Amino acid sequence: MRSPGQRICEILLEFGVERSELPTPKWTRLGTAAVIREDMGSILEGLGSRVQECAAQICDVLGIQTLAIKGSSSGELRRPKTRIIFGEKRPVIHLENGVQFIIDLEQTMFSAGNVSERIRMAKIDASEEVIVDLFCGIGYYTLPLLVHGHATTVHACDLSDIALRMLKEGAHLNSVMERIVIHHEDARTMDERLGKIADRVILGLLPSGQVALEAAIKVLKEEGGRLHLHDTVLVQPGQTLGEAINEQCDNITNMIKHLDGRTISLEHISSVKWWAKRRRHVVFDLLVKT
Repeated sequence: MRSPGQRICEILLEFGVERSELPTPKWTRLGTAAVIREDMGSILEGLGSRVQECAAQICDVLGIQTLAIKGSSSGELRRPKTRIIFGEKRPVIHLENGVQFIIDLEQTMFSAGNVSERIRMAKIDASEEVIVDLFCGIGYYTLPLLVHGHATTVHACDLSDIALRMLKEGAHLNSVMERIVIHHEDARTMDERLGKIADRVILGLLPSGQVALEAAIKVLKEEGGRLHLHDTVLVQPGQTLGEAINEQCDNITNMIKHLDGRTISLEHISSVKWWAKRRRHVVFDLLVKT
């Protein structure tokens, strides 16, 4: 029995791609779509007028309706450079861990590599908590916290109107709309609007959520609460990952101490994935209390 990857390679050979140029087929399945890597995408786009015919055959192999080429996200709105080369340009519904996400492949970001963190958030008992998600996107952490964590209320903030539209549709789809408040605003000024209401704050921005750290601390309740700070840790030559993470953690806790007079302690460190060369995506769980 040939694997889907082997069958894709056979299709590419039939379309005249040299065996020496064949990439290792890798893709991410998102609902009825698949997103392929840039190396394979470049080969497909090099087929010119035959790209649609070839892409259609690949879709048949994978059992999907839409094929897209992966692109990195950029800018303050985190819009990806992903481009659809076959199928309709419409949002897809992606089911993960019992949560339905609505994704516009060309306009909104969804990192499959963050699945462990989305599942971790889903395991939190937030049934009596008010949560502020400062960079919510399409609801990567907001929706799991509502669906599985049963959060009382999540205030979801983002600058991207497209991402917030996907979040709103996703909230309706998951039947949690009555427990979410959506804010189309800059996360760095959310403390001015919300005041001290949060039991928990998510800062899910890369390369670092530190840009809104001051606002996050200010929206925590007077008695304190928890921060989930996403960051990328640079591992210097001659340094271990553990050493780099500990150094970054010390820097962050010292920064918070300068911003806030309450006690700060580290509860947990979640090492998520390699984000770039020598840069590790890490989440620091920090407890702030009086």
